[in-house]
Amino acid sequence: MAFKATDISQELRPITNCDNIPNDSEDSNLSETSDFEFLSTQNNDLDFNETDESEEENINNEKEIVRRKMVWKICLTNLPLIIPKWKGEIPTVDKVKKPMDYFNIYLNELIPLIVYESNLYVIQSRLYWATNTRQAKVADVMTLNRWEQIKSFIHINDNDKFIPLGSEGHDPLHKIRPLITLTNNILKSLSIGENICVDEQIIPYKGMSRLKQYNPQKPQKWGYKAFLLCGDDGLLHNFEVYSGKILPAEGLPDVGASGNAVLRLFSYIPQQINYKLFFDNWLCSPNLLVVLAQRGIFFVATVRGNRLPNINFPTDKELKKRRGFFV
Repeated sequence: MAFKATDISQELRPITNCDNIPNDSEDSNLSETSDFEFLSTQNNDLDFNETDESEEENINNEKEIVRRKMVWKICLTNLPLIIPKWKGEIPTVDKVKKPMDYFNIYLNELIPLIVYESNLYVIQSRLYWATNTRQAKVADVMTLNRWEQIKSFIHINDNDKFIPLGSEGHDPLHKIRPLITLTNNILKSLSIGENICVDEQIIPYKGMSRLKQYNPQKPQKWGYKAFLLCGDDGLLHNFEVYSGKILPAEGLPDVGASGNAVLRLFSYIPQQINYKLFFDNWLCSPNLLVVLAQRGIFFVATVRGNRLPNINFPTDKELKKRRGFFV
């Protein structure tokens, strides 16, 4: 790797000194405490070497260079850029669907579910006033007609299947679990392109709920947290609402909470198709990258230094000490 500083006040010249640097050269031994030698402004190449006995002359040249604006460029040698070809394909259609067409697909399955569960809930609630199953603590306080007038019967899941908190198999999202499953099945059926992204999002809510999260870095700081899988076409293809511990995806190893969130969203995607996945440093970890590589999924991500074992990165304060510092 070679570096070049170009004075943008003059005509830009091509980089001609991008030769291979020997392993035993001074450039290969640079550290964050190394000093640099600044060459004369008549030569626009800026080499990173230790200072020698001409330090006084170089300091004067340094002041002259600092006054000018420099554009740093990195020249990589012997590292050909290989971008794997995507093996998937987006099916062709005779007619492009309108947004309302996609919404109708969702409603055609959602409405029957709500009607069925709401009717079931009505029957279950009326048992408190029935002759054989009457509950005095309820029936003596309020009439059935008054109860039906107050209570909304919109319901999505069967209360008889609810598992109490603390018991094995408890689902904090039991009330809306069929809605989430139905929605995800529809989203997964949509065609997905080569470039996809995983990120988290806050669904605004300030009411009383133990699932409510606070994230000061989000535009909406209070609400439910969800992990989303989206394509570069702007469509949502899968999502999960955060409800506590993030378990590993079925048939995949445990790579930590953040990595599990990515694999759970991505588990239905075909392998070895060379999809390109993008995500941020909260989701990135070496164990996750290994699993993605094994499944033929390429990725671009930022990474936190404390997640890389046996590697000590300089702090942000140290990186800002010198211009052009890199790791």
